[in-house]
This record gives sequence, C-alpha cells and structure tokens, in this order.
Amino acid sequence: MSEPRDLTTYEEATRCPFGCAQPGKFVTSAQLRVPRGTKVETWMCANERCEQFEERWQVQINRDGTIPPKGSGATGPKQWDIDAHTTAQDRQRARDYMAMLEQQGLQGGRQV
Repeated sequence: MSEPRDLTTYEEATRCPFGCAQPGKFVTSAQLRVPRGTKVETWMCANERCEQFEERWQVQINRDGTIPPKGSGATGPKQWDIDAHTTAQDRQRARDYMAMLEQQGLQGGRQV
C-alpha cells in the first residue's frame, strides 16, 4: 500500500528545513492531548556549516504515524480569527475556552 503524496516522511521531516537539509539532532518529545495520541518532537540543526546551526523545529506525528505536510497546521482555518473587528465578548470567550483546555490538560497530575 503506498502513502498519499501530500504526506511528509519521517526522514524528510527530521532533516534541517532551513537550507542544508542534513539530518537533524533529536532534542525532545511531548505527547499532546488534543488531538489524542499526537506527538510533537523537537529537532535541532547539527550541521556547523549551516547558516541556521542549532536552530530548532518541530515535527508533528499523528496517532496513525502520519506526518502532516510542513506548514499545514499554521495555514489552516483558525477556530478564532481574532482581528480588529472581534468584540470584547468574543475575545473573552476565546480566553475562557483556552483556560478550560489548559485546566483539562492539568487534571490527574499530567501537564499537556
């Protein structure tokens, strides 16, 4: 079974995205609660000749092992698109929702 063409491979995602394209050095990993089972790894450029030496980037690994294409998360539609026309009430609702999500992540002694 072949992978869809728009997905990134793990090997591609862990290479320096800043220009040198050399394999990065693993720094840390964190489990995310939303969506459940998603993991985010932090990588660092280890190529001393790269202009971005020691710069870090993150790789998202979905529960099913797939890796979303670079930039797909930051460019998608936002739940709250806060701009100059957003009311104070909408802003407060967004803050309250984020506080609730944070509290849920702290329950049971675990931090998201």
